[in-house]
Amino acid sequence: MTQQIGRYKILQEIGRGAMGVVFKGRDPLIGRAVAVKTITSGVAESADLLERFYRQARAAASSDHLLMRVTRVV
Repeated sequence: MTQQIGRYKILQEIGRGAMGVVFKGRDPLIGRAVAVKTITSGVAESADLLERFYRQARAAASSDHLLMRVTRVV
């Protein structure tokens, strides 16, 4: 059974930290591998930690790196 988060098919866990879990996934719309980061419930319940999570997401989205592209923050 394949897990899914939104439109992303989850293939495996690739990392875990204080703020959440990162999964290797596949975006069927564009046909390529993606990284999907989820947040822990503790982060979701803390306004300060949630803002930190979004700040990191915005920083990653503004990056212009050949190996990393942020296509969507949900």
